[in-house]
Amino acid sequence: MWITNCRPWGGNLSDVEITNGSISAVRPAAGRASDAQDSIVEGNGRLLLPTFADVHVHLDSTRLGLPFRPHTGGPGVWTMMQNDRQNWRDAEVSITERVDLAMSMMIARGTTRMRSFAQVDADAGLERLEAVVAGREKHTARADVQIIAFPQAGLLREAGSAEILEDALRAGADVVGGIDPCTLDRDPAKHLDIVFGLAEKHHKPIDIHLHEPGALGRFSADLIIERTKALSMQGNVLISHGYACGKAPKPKLPTS
Repeated sequence: MWITNCRPWGGNLSDVEITNGSISAVRPAAGRASDAQDSIVEGNGRLLLPTFADVHVHLDSTRLGLPFRPHTGGPGVWTMMQNDRQNWRDAEVSITERVDLAMSMMIARGTTRMRSFAQVDADAGLERLEAVVAGREKHTARADVQIIAFPQAGLLREAGSAEILEDALRAGADVVGGIDPCTLDRDPAKHLDIVFGLAEKHHKPIDIHLHEPGALGRFSADLIIERTKALSMQGNVLISHGYACGKAPKPKLPTS
């Protein structure tokens, strides 16, 4: 296949040859005639870029395409989560339809790799996860979608939360999620023991939301790093947000 008259990375007009799914040649645009066995995609002078990836999206929390709804949440993760519980089922269309529309809009604009959180807790059970899994299955030929089972309500504040998280891994989630082990669950060791224990048991990577500020956030990050090294999970553990990590003091360098 040839993509003709396109501009790779915004550069000069080029003709790009695709062989067995990979770029095999990039040549100056020549308006080449098609061989009988070739297919041609006319670039019309447009940019040619790698597929876009959204590696942190909450497909189960979207209102794309719906009427504006004023913000009614309060400060803090727990307060915002409680507000979400009061409203997420009452949207104008079902959560499955909302996930489908959001994915369709993303794909239409060039995003074909997605890493989405799906909230699992005592309130939602697996309902929100199932909506994201359904969207992934519907668009499987158009996008690669990785799903994080996300315990936004924590793992220790409500009975059965850890069990629901494990159920989500059996139901199609690809990644074990966690959140603010100090400020939300107030027992970082136990929270991280659950997260890393499930990851080790089910051979899954980890993605932990970390909003905690200052020294407390860096303390949680140190605990995450400690467990990552102990289980040789380097490259399989992600800290999302990580506000405190961005404001960590610079290390003092030796003067001589």
